[in-house]
Amino acid sequence: MHRFFALLLLSLTFVCCITLPAPAKAADAASAYAAAKKELESLKRDARRGALREPWERVVSRFDATVREHPRWANVPAAMFHGALAMEELASRSFRPADFEDAARRFERVAAGYTWHVLADDALLHAADIRGNRLGDAVASRKLLDTILTRYPSGDMADPARDLLAALSGAPGGDAPKAPVAVGRSGRLEQGDDVPGITATGDSARPSGSGVTVASASDGVPAPKTPAKAKKGTRSDPAKAAKLYAEARKELDAVRGDAKRAALREPWLRVMALYEGARDAAPEGELAPNAAYGMAVAQEELAARSWRKDDFLAAVTRYNEVVAAYPDDSLADDCMLRAARLRATRLDDADGAHQLLDAQLRRYPKGDMAGEARALLADLTAARITASVQPGPSGSAVPSGQSGKAASPAAPAPARAGKPAVLRQVSWRADNDRATITIELSRETEWRSQYAAPDNGAGRPPRLYIDFSDALPDDAVKPGAKVSGALLTRVRSDQPSSGHTRVILDFRALRRYKVQAVRNPYRVVIEVGATDAALPDGQRPDDSRVSVPVREADKAAPAMPPKDLVEQLGLTVHTVLIDAGHGGKDPGAMSNGIVERNLTLKMARMVGERLRRMGFSVIYTRDRDVFVPLDKRTAFANDKKADLFLSLHVNANNDPRICGFETYYLDLARSDSATRVAARENAVSEKSLSDLQFILTDLMLNAKTQESRDVANFVQDSALGRLRRDGFPAHDNGVRSAPFYVLMGARMPSVLVELGYCTNPDEARRLNSEKYLSTLADGIAEGVSTYKRKLARFSQ
Repeated sequence: MHRFFALLLLSLTFVCCITLPAPAKAADAASAYAAAKKELESLKRDARRGALREPWERVVSRFDATVREHPRWANVPAAMFHGALAMEELASRSFRPADFEDAARRFERVAAGYTWHVLADDALLHAADIRGNRLGDAVASRKLLDTILTRYPSGDMADPARDLLAALSGAPGGDAPKAPVAVGRSGRLEQGDDVPGITATGDSARPSGSGVTVASASDGVPAPKTPAKAKKGTRSDPAKAAKLYAEARKELDAVRGDAKRAALREPWLRVMALYEGARDAAPEGELAPNAAYGMAVAQEELAARSWRKDDFLAAVTRYNEVVAAYPDDSLADDCMLRAARLRATRLDDADGAHQLLDAQLRRYPKGDMAGEARALLADLTAARITASVQPGPSGSAVPSGQSGKAASPAAPAPARAGKPAVLRQVSWRADNDRATITIELSRETEWRSQYAAPDNGAGRPPRLYIDFSDALPDDAVKPGAKVSGALLTRVRSDQPSSGHTRVILDFRALRRYKVQAVRNPYRVVIEVGATDAALPDGQRPDDSRVSVPVREADKAAPAMPPKDLVEQLGLTVHTVLIDAGHGGKDPGAMSNGIVERNLTLKMARMVGERLRRMGFSVIYTRDRDVFVPLDKRTAFANDKKADLFLSLHVNANNDPRICGFETYYLDLARSDSATRVAARENAVSEKSLSDLQFILTDLMLNAKTQESRDVANFVQDSALGRLRRDGFPAHDNGVRSAPFYVLMGARMPSVLVELGYCTNPDEARRLNSEKYLSTLADGIAEGVSTYKRKLARFSQ
């Protein structure tokens, strides 16, 4: 008997030893979990890394490893939940159904395996949101929501579950609701760890306690924020306010995404009415400032489409009402800045804008909008000084507010001593609908542009003046020239005062125009369109917006901020033109069994197939082995109104050790290697030295440099990330600029991808591998998709 009890005691001791986790193992689990959470939060804040797939997959794998290596750790449910969150973040960027399915299943595993855990109902709500809003399975979503209400009727996810269930009630069968419903915060604590606030995919919010800040006029309506203090005794209906606010946000997103509805007045009025109802339902509640701000934003967006003065005035009034009603709210200074911008850029009221900005800086000197307010105030002050004595067409002073003239402020350059800048030459290219004039100078100098409306009585056509305050024309520059059979009819230069040079441009018609400075060499480029379609991103002659001074030429940009363009034009990427480099009589690079014309055609089809699956419309410059002249390729893209031009090539070098993947955008080369690559790819062109000026003009007119640089970065990062994740030794040669003929003349963002060096034996073997090419095609397509999502974020 004693032996029996001894054996039993020994067995129990052994079982305890193998089942109870050692303190050291628990510490390891906690450390691994904390590191994974830290990486997840870092990745959320890093837009560049967050646009790639590989970092998200790495975070998911870290949470999975924690669960796999420490299955009996007390916080396993939290690790699983955060792994699901990371996958949901990835899915919100990739928009792949498989990624959303993976995220939903992960949340469902948490809820099924740990029904007792505080995160179980959170996991169910996330899974229901994904199934209903992302995967279109309303039936499965309802089942999950019913489980929340049955299993956790008093939990803090019950109310959001009811809201989502109500939204799904109008979605019969497996149809998804029209707009997603936000998943609310859990606000609870895990065992020994805090659960971060959870936000629905696509919404933006700050951590609790910091409020919501709108960084600029390019941002949309914020998510609910830290509430203002409510007055005691105020009767309100917070539930109704929350419901109307959510409906207003959904309706706003829906209108923004529908170009036909956005062109009408009624949908915007409906959005404003919903926000107004949310505000009035709980005027002192936490959502009231946001709802009032939403009314003002919707009014501004309506005004941006109607171009009616009374609509812009109404937007200013609404912003001022937010400030008056909620002066202590974090949105108050945002409203004052937006109202000031509207006064300055839409209503030609610089004095009113000055007053608003002065008041903003007095009230909120340390607010997060103070820097932008000071910058706008400085711009307005510079414009006022410059326009105080405005030279007219004949050199006489003209009051700055005279009807029919809209002036852009000077572009101040650093003060320079010594000789004035030299106006080296004026060149142009024009047809019936569009004209581009390039004014080249020896260095940066102050300049300003001014529009003069046509005067039929005086026989004056539409005219632009470009004034340089410290520049003299070169002796070789002719005083004037007439242009026949084109939109541009006459070009002249004049010197109305000492050290001052004016270029006068006459046009047959002028609907839109754009003036900007470019560096290397320094020049001012003027683009004019006879129709809205010819230059959709240019400003109208009757638009009195104040341009941002060009302090540095390489930062020169159109006066209108990018989001403003996206809002008004609904810019996105629908059609991608894929250009398979070389072809026919032009074989391109050949080495180690690779012929460039064949490989680029194969790769073009692979990338095109993936883009089509992602929802893009794809066209090709060539779909068989034929020769297509370089200038015909971009002309074809322009004719087909493509939104993106993607040219694929294979590189070569006399040094067989050189290898790597690189992406180019159109600009002047900055390195010897970029110059060499451009020279090789340009060799088939029939251009001669006499075309140099036209080439330079095309380079400045159509380069879309910033947009193309963005596309190039996304393609480079996505492709390299894909290759490295699949174990390929890809060498990153980076994003570069070079003057490729094949990219010149494109009226859309355009990039040239060098897939690798066929002269490097190892890289040539990889380029002959189907798996390598498939992975590379996946990465390139993902880069294009990421750029499209970047544009979409501007309008969210």
